[in-house]
Amino acid sequence: GIAIDEMIFIGDAIFPGGNDYPAKQAGVVSIRVRDPNDTKPVIKAIIACLSGSGEPYANSRNAFESGPCIDLVLTHNG
Repeated sequence: GIAIDEMIFIGDAIFPGGNDYPAKQAGVVSIRVRDPNDTKPVIKAIIACLSGSGEPYANSRNAFESGPCIDLVLTHNG
């Protein structure tokens, strides 16, 4: 399987009671989107961030919690 620290979840209901909240509760890096149309640009930004960072990250959690992709999470989850 895939380890939780290697996952990235994208959803529109990442809040208590939302249908996407269990992913966040499980500890998966979660990025909130407004709607399905917002998902594709977010995925493109994730790919660009992870591939363009020039830094090897052991997992997505490192890149999104303290690495170059933290702004992406803050922008969408703030």
